[in-house]
Amino acid sequence: ESLVSLNTLLELISQKKIELCIPRQILDEFYRNKRTTSREFTKQFGKLNDLSIGVPKFLKSYKKVKILEENLKKMKKINREILEEYNNRVSNPKSRLNRQIKSIFSQAKKMEENDATLERAHYRTLRGNPPRKNNSTFGDAIIWETILKDLIDKDLTIISGDGDFSSEIDDEKIHEFLEYEWKEKTQKNLKFFVTLGRFIN
Repeated sequence: ESLVSLNTLLELISQKKIELCIPRQILDEFYRNKRTTSREFTKQFGKLNDLSIGVPKFLKSYKKVKILEENLKKMKKINREILEEYNNRVSNPKSRLNRQIKSIFSQAKKMEENDATLERAHYRTLRGNPPRKNNSTFGDAIIWETILKDLIDKDLTIISGDGDFSSEIDDEKIHEFLEYEWKEKTQKNLKFFVTLGRFIN
């Protein structure tokens, strides 16, 4: 998400307009995956530096080929500068991005799971119930079981863009099974957004 969205989120939290609740599983996943995600972006974006053109020698003196080669050099230089800036913002604890994330996490309500939560999440996954990616991990199930344990007495908004909480029919809506479970346990409202930006808007 954009820094503007994160800044607006901070304002909403500090003004007590919303309460941000983060299950321990999400914090663990964030710190566990942050460097992996960064490496993957760097790897993919860095492929632009490997871009080259095989121009036949008899075209080397052609003016448009020279322009193309010059632009390719400029693009590679800009690409390196973008990667340096990206890595600085992600790695430097004093970067605006990391300061905002730290501030958001410090103001959030941390929700810890217990053995019973983990057991329910495990059996949820074995039964094939959402939310889940596959049968080998059940992090999303832990998140949902933590929510059902701690937050059914409040109106809830879930923001998730990875598809595990969304309907298979309409990915802009919460999965029907999760909505059914929520309504079985509480009369409170449940809303779902794919991005932080859409929620803020």
